[in-house]
Order: sequence, then structure tokens, then C-alpha cells
Amino acid sequence: MPTLQRQSTFFFLMSEKELKRHIRKLEERIQYLEEVNRLTWDALEMAGSVGRFKTSIRNLDNVSTILQETRTRVEKLVPFKASAFFLVDETNSQFYLADCKPEEHSQFFRDEVDSLVSNGTFSWALREQRPVIVSSRKQKRLVLHVMTTASRTRGMFIGSLERGEKDIPHISLALLSIVMLNSANMLESFELYKMIKDINVDLEKTVVERTKELTYRVKLENLIATISTTFINLALAEIDTGIVHALQVIGKFINADHGYILLLSEDATSVDNGYEWCAEGVGSQIEKFRGLELEDFPLLAERIRKFENLHIPSVAELPLAAKADSGLLELLKIESLIVVPMVSGNAVVGLLGFDWVSEGKSWTDETVALIKIVGEIFINALQRKRAEQEKKELETKLQHAQKLEAIGTLAGGIAHDFNNLLMAIQGNASLVLFDIDPTHPFYEFLTNIKNQVESGAKLTRQLLGYARKGRYYVQPININELVENTSEAFGRTRKEIIIHRELTGDLFAIEADQSQIEQVLMNLFVNAADAMPVGGNVVLKTMNATHKDMKGKLYDPKPGNYVQLTVTDTGKGMDKETLERIFEPFFTTKEMGRGTGLGLASTYGIIKAHGGYIDVESELGRGTTFTIYLPASEKKVQKAVETAKQIIEGRGTILFVDDEAVILDMGVKVLKRLGYTVLEAKGGREAVEIYKAKKDVIDLVILDMIMPKMGGGEAYDRMKEINPNVKVLLSSGYGIESQAREILKRGCDAFIQ
Repeated sequence: MPTLQRQSTFFFLMSEKELKRHIRKLEERIQYLEEVNRLTWDALEMAGSVGRFKTSIRNLDNVSTILQETRTRVEKLVPFKASAFFLVDETNSQFYLADCKPEEHSQFFRDEVDSLVSNGTFSWALREQRPVIVSSRKQKRLVLHVMTTASRTRGMFIGSLERGEKDIPHISLALLSIVMLNSANMLESFELYKMIKDINVDLEKTVVERTKELTYRVKLENLIATISTTFINLALAEIDTGIVHALQVIGKFINADHGYILLLSEDATSVDNGYEWCAEGVGSQIEKFRGLELEDFPLLAERIRKFENLHIPSVAELPLAAKADSGLLELLKIESLIVVPMVSGNAVVGLLGFDWVSEGKSWTDETVALIKIVGEIFINALQRKRAEQEKKELETKLQHAQKLEAIGTLAGGIAHDFNNLLMAIQGNASLVLFDIDPTHPFYEFLTNIKNQVESGAKLTRQLLGYARKGRYYVQPININELVENTSEAFGRTRKEIIIHRELTGDLFAIEADQSQIEQVLMNLFVNAADAMPVGGNVVLKTMNATHKDMKGKLYDPKPGNYVQLTVTDTGKGMDKETLERIFEPFFTTKEMGRGTGLGLASTYGIIKAHGGYIDVESELGRGTTFTIYLPASEKKVQKAVETAKQIIEGRGTILFVDDEAVILDMGVKVLKRLGYTVLEAKGGREAVEIYKAKKDVIDLVILDMIMPKMGGGEAYDRMKEINPNVKVLLSSGYGIESQAREILKRGCDAFIQ
């Protein structure tokens, strides 16, 4: 049966009352469907606009506007009596009430949320990701909807309805989900925008600060480059003022109150000297720094040992462990400072520092690094200054040494020739004295001649000593014994002089000619006494030393051990001009007839001939100190045994060789007078020929070392080829030099002067 026919039959059988009731239901159904239809169209229209919030996130200051617009859209979907938004606090992940309308329902929603959290409903609603309708404790229905994005949960929406109200259409609930999703996204967008905005603000601030720092750094780098260029072209005499000016320029640039360079002692334990700049109104501190022991400033000393910078932004904030440091800085009225080590090679030689007396100051590592570069510029300038000064001093010393060497060569040649003349005079006088009786009228005259010749010979020995060509009998000796003996002997003759001895007990031995070292000591004693005409004190000191103790000298000592001897007097001292000439032969400040000017000259030559060094320090009115360094010896000291002098007559044949006619004639006469048969030769070649012809009868050859055409060394070698057992006594007016030593090493029997 058709449907329409069945419905007609159904209506026909109904009573009028039933029919009216049924019609009313149908009308309600139609009304409901029309309402659903309207809502559907409204929902479709709303669905197209729910994602579009009226206010741009760029114009938002907080989330309230987003929540208010969200509530407006929700109220178009569902007529809630009250609603609230709970958002997540990012700091502790807890929910807090962000918005409620009406406000008087705030406590109601807080209580309901606490209850829902306690019974687990809230967590369940969060997981559902859709509208959830639950009963409240106060005869109401609650609609819960999580506000979430792909990244995290943003919050929870809660709306309240009376229990008797009709159900919410499904389409409205679906649209509610869309609204909540878009609201959550809007909240996240606002958060991201705010984050980006904050980042941009911080970035802009950073850019400004960085630009400022870079500008400052560029200016400082340009300043340092200018200083560097200035020092490259700076004259030696302008370096000191240039350093002070550079300290001023840098100090003003970094707004410091005080800038300084502190140069350290050689052992880097104390402040030796320095340079300083002070801002206007700031007092000088350089005298307080000078002599400062670094151990009094432990923090600085530790940093120096590690080649590190010391940066103290605030002295007041130093820890208790740095009490000594803070106390010293407070004494100097320093509030803040920065100090960088000035390094040369592997050692800290100085400190570059800036400090502030008015306020604390902090600097970046880059600025500290640039200040360290300034320290390197200063070090280079100071090293150049020192190198130039040392070069100048070395040039002066070299010129002085060359002058002394030239004078020594001249003096040695004169002394050698003069000695030959004296030898002839003395020899002839001695020969005559051999043959006449002491009662003869000429005996006294001849004796006077001999004595005066001996006095002249002493002068020639001093000249030869200065020229380092004197006669030396080298043996291990204890210089303490020489100092005691010679000073006692001298003290007996000059009782107005008080002699103090400070002699080291375990002193090294030296290899030296005892008589020559005694001569050195007597020369120094006499020089000290002459500087103290009315009396005074002489201090004699001996000690062991090494080449490492001889630093800062203009000479470069050979490595090894040395014996150091100092002779200090309390006399009138010497000026600079006198100091430069004291070792020149014949130079004297004494009046005519009071001195020869050879004492200190021969002292200089004797010390040099022994491989030693001599220094002198003196100031007018403050006395003089001579310091002598002699190479130490490992040989044991032996007591000398003196033998009585006697003339021994001999026999045999001697070949006497010398190119000086006076010496040859005198030598032949003396040897014959002593009982020898003598053959003579005027040079090396003639001597070789005579020896070749008469080698069987010649018992000894006395051979001059220095002769023209063929010297003593070559003549000896030729004779040794003729007879390997030839006996040769090498002779020279000079001392036993390297040439004579070499001939002795080749087998020559002995040497006489």
C-alpha cells in the first residue's frame, strides 16, 4: 500500500484530540528542523569567518583581546550563562584563570576546575580534543573544550548551562571546536609574535651596543696603529717622552685616571723603575711603586708567573683571600685597575697598567688584548733604546780597548827594545864587577849603574805587563794567602789606612803567576792609599763566582767558575773622564815625580794575560771599587820552596842565537865568563847551518824566538830534523806567549826571558 494512503487511513482512525496533538508535534518538528536549518546556514556562514579575528596580532598588547573575541564567537553558537578561559603558565605548566564573564563567576569556575582536576575529569577532557559536557556540583551543566595546537596545549574553555536547557546542536559543538582551534592558534601566533618582537628588540639593542663596541675598537686600533708608527720613527732621545705621551693618549681614550709602565728587576721580583701619566687632579704614584716587592701583591705576582693579565673591576669586591692585595690598592687609593705583563723572550720584564681612583671599571677581553699590544709596542721601543745604548757603550768600549791595545803594542815594542839596551848595560857592568876588587874606585860607580839599570828594568817589566808580554810562571795558588800577605806588608807601611778582610774560606784556586798577582794587589793598595791622603778604610773581599754572576757587563765572560776579588776604598773617588783613562799607560792624576802612570795599566794587562776581567766603579766623594775576576782552577795549591841564589860555573859548548847584536855580544861574553865554549849565530838560518855542521859538539842551543827570515820556531824544527834529541832553551824579551807555548809543546826543553 502506498505510503500516502497508509497515512490517510492512520489520520482517519485518530480522534480529533489525538489529531490535534499529532499536528502540534509535527509543527514542533518542522520548527526544530527550520531552526536546525537556520543554525546550519548560520554555522556555515560562521565557519567561513571563525578563523578571521578582527584585531591583528601586531596591534595586541596581551591575550585579553583574543579571549574576548573568542567569547563573542562562542556566544553566537551557544548561549552560555557564564564562561571562562584557563590558560597554561609556561613557567610551571599549571592552569590559571585568564578570563571570566561574568566576573562574579570566577570563584565558581576555580572551584569547579579544582574538583574536575581532583576526580580526573579535567585530564580526560584534555585528552578528548573535542567538546565534553559534564555535570557540575551546583545543578549545572559544564561544556569543556581544550585549546590546543600542534605544538602544545594552550588552555581550556569552560562554559556553564542550566540543566533544563535544551541540548546543543551537534553543528554548534563542531563549530565550537573550530573556534577553539583557531583561538589556540591565535594565542600561539601572538606568543610567537611577542617572542619575535622581544628578540628583535634585544637584537636591535645588541646591534647598537655591538656597533658602539666596534666603533670604539676601531678607534682604539687606529690609536694603537698611530702610536706604533710614531715609535718606529721616534729618535732614541725621544723614547722616554714618547712613552709618557702614549700613556696619556691611551689613558684619556679609556677614561683612566692613571697610567704607568713598571720595569721589573732582573729577577722579576720587584719594581725597579718606570714611567707614569696622571690625569688632572690625580697624584703621582710612581715613587710608591718603585722598590715594591711583588710578593707584597700576591694576586699580581701569581698572574705574572703565569704570564696572565690582572683585571680588577672593583677593589671593594675582592674576596677575603685577597686581603693583602686589597689593602695595598686601598692604600694607593685605587678603585679599579687593569695590568698586562710586558714579555720579552720567556720573561716578564715590565707591567703596563691603568687604574681608576674614582670608580670601578670593567673591560672586554678584546680591549684588554689591544692594551696588551700597546705593551708590546712599549717593550719594542724600550728594547730598541737599550740596544742603542748598549751599542753606543760597546762602541765606546771597543774604541777604548783598541786604543789600549794600540798603546800596549807600542809600549811592548818600546819596552822590548829598551830592555835589550838595559840588558847590554847591565851585562857589561856585571862583567866588569866580576873582574875588579870591591876596593877599586870604579866599583861603586859600576854598582850604581847596575842598580839604576835594575830600576829601569822594573819599568820595562810593567810596560810588558800592560802589553801582556811579561814573564809568567803559572802555578795553582790560593789568592787568600796573597791578599793576607800583601795587605799585611802594605799595612805596616801605611798605618793610617785601616784594612778590612772578608775572605771566603773555601775559595777556588787560580792558576797564576804569584809575583804578578802580588804586583796587581800592591798596585791597587797604593792606588787606594793615594786616594786617601789623610787615611781611610780599605775593604778586601774574596768569593767564588760563575760567569752567570757577571751579568750586565760590557764584556762576555767565558763560561766557568771564577774567583772574585774586590778592593774598595773610602777615598775621594774619580770623575767620568778619569775613569775612562785610568788603564792607559803613563796616565796619572798625581803631581810630577809622584808616579809613573804604569801601576793600573800593568794591572789591567796582567789580569787580561791571566784570562781574567777587571771592573771599576767610582764617584767623586764616594770612593772606588775595583772588582777582579780570575778563572778558577781544579788543581791543588802547592807550597813553593825557595832556593838560594848562586852563580854556577859550567862547561860544554853552547850555540847562542839572537838577531840583536848587542844581546848576542853580551850573551857570548857572559857565557864565556861562566866557563862555557860559545858558538854564535845572528839568525835562524845561520844557526841551522852551524848546528848541522857541529851537532856532535854542541850541548845546548839558546835560541831567540823572534827573528827575521827564520824565527825560533822554524829553526827549532829544522834542528830537530837534524837531531831529534837536540837540547834547546827558548829565549825572548817577551813573556811566554802562545807562540812560545806552542814551541814548548813540540819538545823544546825550556824558556827564559
